[in-house]
Amino acid sequence: MSSLKNKIISGLAWSSMAKLIAQLFSWVSTFVVIRYLEPTDYAIVGLAFAFIGFFYVLSEFGLADALIQQQDTTEKNCDQVFTSTLLLNTVIFIFFIAASNLIADFYQNIALNQVLIFVAANLLLSSFIVIPETLMNKEMLFKKRALIETLASAFNTLVTLGLALVGFGYWSILIGQAVNMLIRVILFNTLGYSRYKITTDFTEFGGLFNFGAYTFASRAIWAFYNKLDVLIIGRVFGSQLLGIYTVSLQLASMPLDKISGTINQVAFSAFSQNSVNNENEQHFLFSLRLLSVTLFPVFIGIAVIAPSLVPLLIGDKWLESVIIIQILSLIMPLKLISSFVNTFIASKGDAKFNLKMSLLYLGFITIGITIGSYGDIIDTVIGLVACYTLCFFLVSYLSMKKIKYSFGVFIACLRGPIICALLMWFFVCILSSQIPMTLIPVFNILIMMALGVLSYTVLSLAFARTHVNDVMALFTQTKNLN
Repeated sequence: MSSLKNKIISGLAWSSMAKLIAQLFSWVSTFVVIRYLEPTDYAIVGLAFAFIGFFYVLSEFGLADALIQQQDTTEKNCDQVFTSTLLLNTVIFIFFIAASNLIADFYQNIALNQVLIFVAANLLLSSFIVIPETLMNKEMLFKKRALIETLASAFNTLVTLGLALVGFGYWSILIGQAVNMLIRVILFNTLGYSRYKITTDFTEFGGLFNFGAYTFASRAIWAFYNKLDVLIIGRVFGSQLLGIYTVSLQLASMPLDKISGTINQVAFSAFSQNSVNNENEQHFLFSLRLLSVTLFPVFIGIAVIAPSLVPLLIGDKWLESVIIIQILSLIMPLKLISSFVNTFIASKGDAKFNLKMSLLYLGFITIGITIGSYGDIIDTVIGLVACYTLCFFLVSYLSMKKIKYSFGVFIACLRGPIICALLMWFFVCILSSQIPMTLIPVFNILIMMALGVLSYTVLSLAFARTHVNDVMALFTQTKNLN
């Protein structure tokens, strides 16, 4: 087995295992916290994270990816990136001190004033993570990184849950995130490279800056169109419906949020180290098939069980979120696959192309959300999903053309799992209606999940045999690595 594939599999294995352990705490906490909080609480959190998420991308300026993509990184480069990041974060923090009141007035939510300043302060802390985290990714030290993320997530979960139980409301989530950041700063600098310092020497910084500038612009646009729905819904439909939408989005994208970062970190680091190697195409297609065969059944499965799952996990007051979760689940696999393709192209050093594709997504999504917002919130979500799906296939075609891969082969990687997942949805709905359902809701969900796994497995053997073989090969290779 090739060295690159070893690194990819080992990195995914360690990172995924750590994520799974952390999620045993995090998911339980999330569901309990949602039960204790109100939709208006999540409206505040959703808006705060929408703004700060966009500026978090700005704060790094794509320089971390530039360091990873760079073949030989020096101490001088690290000092330059740290200084730039700290300066940008300071400017952003000052901006929020000045603008938070205006933003709160715009959304007619006075609580946003203090919340935005508090969350922006986390950006200053994040400056002290950039270098050690980036170098761990570059050197593919995923075991060590996984330990850090697991511990930070555990502290976050405990703090958030504890504060929610004693009535801290939305502050429980915000303080939990701040604790997460503080723990990560301590551990990354204890276990990783910490000899970076402020510098005034920016000679030979041009290469990093040029690559980072395109990456920054692409990610800034990506962050904007990914938060555009929250920003528009918050203004048009008010805090109550924004809170419902925020929770729906959180639940629908929960698996996506937990694995997308892992996959992109591993993929970018691995492909960057082999950016001129022809074997990358085979690894790209192998990874794409693995993503497709696992993502589509997971998210279609969420759509299937949402009507039973929502009242069980978070209570009847969130029943309005069911249909939104079902609609949003349809594009979650496409989002992760799009992000993976974007990462692959960036690893080849072509950040400019990704910038153009991000602009396409921004245009399509803006049109979809704007048209949908003339109706109700369901119309808005449908408009978002429809336009994102159209843009996904257009961008995928252009991306395959750019890297000189066959678009037909790309579609073949997706076609089988999509067909199997949709048929799974149909069969589960039919079969579950014929089976006497127990009065205990959790058993009903387990029956539906068992039917889904069984039907998808059988369908995959018939329509996605290559994908099944890839999964078996992955298990075999992971076992051999251990």
